Amino acid sequence: MRTRPAQHTFALALLAGLTAAASGGVLRVREGAVGAGTGATWEDAFPTLQGALAAASAGDEVWVASGTYTPTDATSSFVASSGVAMFGGFAGTETVRDQRDWNANPTILSGDVGRDDTFSTGAWPSSWAVNSSNAGHVIDASGVDATAIIDGFTITLGHTGPSGTPAGNALMFGSGVFAPAGSPTVRHCRFIRNLAAFAHGGAIYLYDSDALIEDCAFDQNYVHLGDGGGVFLAGASNVTIRGCTFNACTTVHGGSGGQGQGGAIGSQTTGTLTVERCRFTSNVARHFYTSGGIEIARGGGISSFLGSLVVRACEFRGNEAPGGAGIYTWGPTEVTNSLFWNNRVYEYNLSPVAGDGGYGAGVAAYTRNPGSTTIINCSMVRNQGAEGVGVQTLGIGTVDIRNSIIWGNIASGAGLPPSRWGVKGDFEARYSCIQDLLTPIPGEDPPNPADYPGCIVIDPLLVAPTSGDLHLMAASPAIDAAENASVPVGVTTDLDALARFIDDPGAPNVGLPGGAGGSAIVDMGAYERQTPCQPDLTT
Repeated sequence: MRTRPAQHTFALALLAGLTAAASGGVLRVREGAVGAGTGATWEDAFPTLQGALAAASAGDEVWVASGTYTPTDATSSFVASSGVAMFGGFAGTETVRDQRDWNANPTILSGDVGRDDTFSTGAWPSSWAVNSSNAGHVIDASGVDATAIIDGFTITLGHTGPSGTPAGNALMFGSGVFAPAGSPTVRHCRFIRNLAAFAHGGAIYLYDSDALIEDCAFDQNYVHLGDGGGVFLAGASNVTIRGCTFNACTTVHGGSGGQGQGGAIGSQTTGTLTVERCRFTSNVARHFYTSGGIEIARGGGISSFLGSLVVRACEFRGNEAPGGAGIYTWGPTEVTNSLFWNNRVYEYNLSPVAGDGGYGAGVAAYTRNPGSTTIINCSMVRNQGAEGVGVQTLGIGTVDIRNSIIWGNIASGAGLPPSRWGVKGDFEARYSCIQDLLTPIPGEDPPNPADYPGCIVIDPLLVAPTSGDLHLMAASPAIDAAENASVPVGVTTDLDALARFIDDPGAPNVGLPGGAGGSAIVDMGAYERQTPCQPDLTT
């Protein structure tokens, strides 16, 4: 029996993969289409997305051309299904999916079913007039698995369902994507100006979910008296958020427990939330009232309660909250290769006679178990608050700080000794640059340098700390000064996605070599000084 050459077989398989959808596996959608409405061609495209989704079967792709599409009414949604992949960003002429461009061809899924929302020049969301009811969820992904793909859309103006929907109703949750027991794959999407109220998840709500959210942008999403202005997850969820940006997302606290946590991301999962290579800017956890209540709002960037949190290669800039402007965490947490700059925490009056907050502009950790929060190769600079501005520990646990830079943070607490400006609470530190770490506290024994092996207390010489460039200058004492063994297994790059272990022949090797870096010793902080060179010569 004669067999085909391997190359020929591969070519046929590739061609089959490109054309299978065209022979019945692709349903096309184009706003205003007037053809046969079969979806078989762009000329005969479905005029509505809901029509295509109703006709789709597992294994199908739905291609959606540029335009604005809305659910049928305020109680309806675009319904995702396992095995069905929804792709936006088409011009309406493409023959293969790779020809689409979701930036040039915005495909908007809007909750404004009446197409009558208006916006004034004031602050959002008070400037938003919902003139008739908007959809409670733009997309309903309940119960789906990872084969339900949502890719290349702008998802916007989801808003709590019909007028009069009661607090706690499901329509109040997840105004962009609602996914209880759902694990959709969400890529290349923009979530803009979605709002949930008396509930959780301004843009996305996940419960018992293993969702992947990748290369998405979240801008100005909002939760009133709930958690997770951008994304909320709970139940036994194990969610990965990768390569995303979160900007100006807000959660508002009403004074009770379980509200106002996580301006960008609020997590109450018992599983693990993994956040990689994301950027958090100008997100806010704040209070609705000027005083009162029993708890403060927490976690301008991320709030994590109960479960585990892993944060790698993320930036937190200009976020704000009474506690933990960058991150507020209760459970086991690892933060690696991340930057915290110009975040702000402020005190909030819980009652006319008592206040709380103003701590942990970078990371605030309420730890119930010793050593449950680890901070590795992070840079925390020019954050602002009352005390413990870089890191604040609460509860009975200890934060472990390794290979990090905590410098130039600004504390306003009256009478607070400088040694508690950057870090306050129970902590351990190794091979880190921490300002005033060894400055004595009046009335206490002076710190013992042996308790902080490898730590330094001299200016790390950052490129432009006042404007947010925290790369190391050529003469920085943080170069080749950290501990290779502290770098987590598998971490081989820095915040710039460049090599993590670079040997600088102009810097003394004062750190500890070994591990993945070999003789090249890792630098302190989020950025590795990139100096192409030969390894140091030894005799």
